[in-house]
Amino acid sequence: MEPNIAALKELSVQHDFQHRAEAGFYDWIRNEKAHFPDQIKPDNLVPVFRSTKLCFDHSLLPHPYYETKLIIVHQEEEVGYYKFIAMLDGTVDDDYFVLY
Repeated sequence: MEPNIAALKELSVQHDFQHRAEAGFYDWIRNEKAHFPDQIKPDNLVPVFRSTKLCFDHSLLPHPYYETKLIIVHQEEEVGYYKFIAMLDGTVDDDYFVLY
């Protein structure tokens, strides 16, 4: 693996983005439980890790950031996704919880 890529991957590991994304997902569930559609039981939603990537040129933000994506599964069906956005220093920038 290229040294620059290895260093960026190590930053992702140091900042524990996958576990922090999972914690953010469960925070959303706790805080928004009353606002879920009737057919979706929030306690049955399961986050499945999909990816962590470095975005350096995107219309979302004017600066580079890490994006960790979790797929949301309900009764073995993909029903949405959760994105955890963090600055390169690990500071949380934003997150998104989307149901299809």
